[in-house]
Amino acid sequence: MAKAELRAVGELTFSLEGNRPRIEARAIKYDSWSVDLGGFRERILPNAINLDSDLVALFDHATDKVLGRVSAGTMTVRTDDAGISFTAYPPETSWAQDLRVSMERGDIKGCSFRMFVDEDHFYVESGEVRRDIRKARVTELTITSMPAYPETSAEARSTAEALKVTSEENRAGRVLSAANEIALKAALEAIDLAETTLESVLSQIDPTFDPEAEDGEDDSEDSSEEMTSTVKRDASCPCSNTECSCAPQSSETTDGASVEPRSTVGATETLQTRSSVYSTKFGLISTRKET
Repeated sequence: MAKAELRAVGELTFSLEGNRPRIEARAIKYDSWSVDLGGFRERILPNAINLDSDLVALFDHATDKVLGRVSAGTMTVRTDDAGISFTAYPPETSWAQDLRVSMERGDIKGCSFRMFVDEDHFYVESGEVRRDIRKARVTELTITSMPAYPETSAEARSTAEALKVTSEENRAGRVLSAANEIALKAALEAIDLAETTLESVLSQIDPTFDPEAEDGEDDSEDSSEEMTSTVKRDASCPCSNTECSCAPQSSETTDGASVEPRSTVGATETLQTRSSVYSTKFGLISTRKET
């Protein structure tokens, strides 16, 4: 069974029709977002409201302070594209006179209504829980001094809170769809393959490369083997520089043992090609050391 919910709208005017007091108010606005109603905001969709056949206007939801009633001819209701408005003719009573004075002073300037929601829809949009009222029955319109503090049913607040928690869990990654899980696994495997390939190529170019060294620092200085370099020159070469075909060739020695120079042309080209591919796909930065 639907529970009563109170809402507020801040459009209210007081005037005189001859000597007769008259109150006019925009009681319900269609397609307009409310204030925070306890963890969610809501709007009433156009033509979602069914009015009680004998609608009444009250002061502060008090049933003993009737400002007007449709069946008595002391109240009229109008419906348009913007929402629902009413005109009420309050009685000549002391409390109605006090209300008139308070309205003229600006102390009381809000309008509210009581509704029973028969059909609604909760959802999350822009990071907040929202509610669309699709069908509701309104039994009362009210003049109130506190339109900024609407009441909501416990059931509505509970639904909104449950939806909010579920939405936060989804955003935190606690709920991962099967498709996203497969895509994530494939991406991680591709990154792992790229890193392995790059490490292999770098190791071919520079045997001193250590993929586990912190920040890619070269730890060759800590090696127990001292590397020296000598230059072999062809005595018959007429060149005075190292750019001609008989340029001197360098060789490395380790503990006096000669090591012929290695060719890095093919490995370098491979590195450049794969590094370009991986950096394009995965945003990786090559840590290749110049040889």
